[in-house]
Amino acid sequence: AERAAAGGDRVMYIGPRKEFFDDLQVLAKQPSWWYAWQSRHGGDGDTGYGATCRWASQISTWMQRGYAAKPFCSNPRICGWQYWHQSCRYHAQERITQPIIFAQYEHIALGHPLLAQMRLIIGDELPIRAFLHPWHIPTTAIVPRGMAPSGPFGLLTRLATLASVPSACWQGPELLAALGGAAHVAQVCADAQIDVTEAFEPDLRDANDAEDVPYFHLPQTLTLLAREAERAVQGLPSISRVRVDPSGLTLLLRRVPRQLPPHVIWLDATANAPLYETLFRRPVTVVRPQVALQGRVRQVWAGLNNKQAMVGAPAKTEHVRAQITRILARGYTRPAYISYKDLVRSLLPAAAESTSAAEVAHFGGSRGTNRLQECDCLIVVGAPQPPTPQLLDMAAMLYHERDEPFNTTWSTRDMPFANQPWAWPIGGFWDDQDLRTLVEQTRESELVQAIHRARPLIRDVDIWLLTNVPLPDLPIDLVSLRDLFDAPEGVDPYRWPELVTLAEARMDAAGLVTTADLVAAGLCQQAAARRYLEAQATQQDWQIVTAP
Repeated sequence: AERAAAGGDRVMYIGPRKEFFDDLQVLAKQPSWWYAWQSRHGGDGDTGYGATCRWASQISTWMQRGYAAKPFCSNPRICGWQYWHQSCRYHAQERITQPIIFAQYEHIALGHPLLAQMRLIIGDELPIRAFLHPWHIPTTAIVPRGMAPSGPFGLLTRLATLASVPSACWQGPELLAALGGAAHVAQVCADAQIDVTEAFEPDLRDANDAEDVPYFHLPQTLTLLAREAERAVQGLPSISRVRVDPSGLTLLLRRVPRQLPPHVIWLDATANAPLYETLFRRPVTVVRPQVALQGRVRQVWAGLNNKQAMVGAPAKTEHVRAQITRILARGYTRPAYISYKDLVRSLLPAAAESTSAAEVAHFGGSRGTNRLQECDCLIVVGAPQPPTPQLLDMAAMLYHERDEPFNTTWSTRDMPFANQPWAWPIGGFWDDQDLRTLVEQTRESELVQAIHRARPLIRDVDIWLLTNVPLPDLPIDLVSLRDLFDAPEGVDPYRWPELVTLAEARMDAAGLVTTADLVAAGLCQQAAARRYLEAQATQQDWQIVTAP
């Protein structure tokens, strides 16, 4: 970015969150060349930056309901052109002279006042969230107030009626049938193909009127319904992107990038080229150097450790804690942890209760962060994956041109561990390439991203991966539970360390340990006690004696 700026070009650097700018400033050789673009807000307490907009809440409501910002700002009853050009702090940013502008993902899809001036865009990490737009219209706002009772009015009224049915969700063929049939819906949508872009443009008398403006969703609603209805008339199935339930109307939409310069560089170590071509609608050239790890990754493949298996399952979480405790017993002094957002703290053993917030991160919120790079051990628990309905909604928005329904057959396939003669059966939507890509980006890629928060490419650090999901192209050491707990064949690995501790204590105190000692301590039953002692005798070179 600084090299391009030195050559006279303006550059926009796109980051995943506003705090990312601080990391860039640490790395920058010319920090004064950088400017962090401020959104419309009433004052940012985190940065101390003053209010950029005196009507931040009102214009946010206005835009969320489907209207452009410009008519709001230029309205003489609100701000007007003179205030815009002379006093507005938000629009004053358009006159800054720094050659590098730091912005966020949404500016790619929603536009940016300075985007047309940019010669180059550099982006960081996966920006998919900026392109997905699940637009929710409350039930009371489905029919705009003041709408003429003609044309699509009856269709919207019917949608509002369906939304009032308790515990019902209408979509796909059922929704079309409830609206009067596919042919009727297609005809209404075709007849309504007039210039609806200004049909319900509200007239604001002051900024607070924005709280009462109707949702301007008619063009999108008609377009999506028409697509589904026309395919239904032809006897073809389609992806449902219109949903009605007691909460209101939901439209699954997709934003497209606007005013992008000729060249875009995007930094994403787990990027999928076809996915980026879908996002940016242009060819993608992949640059992927192969760099050897300086750190070491060990994978304990005992289980998937998915979130569903651990929620409300004390025995399962206790096993994970036992694994972490055993790992920490190797003498690490600065461990860090990554797992599920609302579970990661509950997985830490008692010895790690004092772990600070700076040493804990969660899937979906750790990409790009450097705050874990000083740890001497990173423990990653589980494998993230959104629920299937959420994945299908993401796919419906991302692949917005697709009408053929997704193949949601869930099956398992043996996936090999990199550089290992072993594989593991992993579930996935293997028969649908689009869904398969999304699962990979939200599961395998997220795991790889988590591993690299410890920066194993540039330093010697230990990483422990507690899941059985194989990761492509990532060299690992496979560790079984028996290896982790130093447990011999035929014993419970989780119970073994406690048994060893008790047996050694009894040997030190009395010179012998008996099966009765193990049973009395509540560690096992009589039948297993002899097996445990025989295993310990083999490991410790103890002598087995049978006594009456």
